[in-house]
Amino acid sequence: MPTVESQLTINESPDVVYEAARDKIETLADFLANVDSIE
Repeated sequence: MPTVESQLTINESPDVVYEAARDKIETLADFLANVDSIE
């Protein structure tokens, strides 16, 4: 049974998928930058 996330990705347009992925990457980059500054 596919996950909800994979079903959403299939139903969304490529532009929406790209925007969501970019937001996740930016959030991850911010998180990693914060971790680096803590150490």
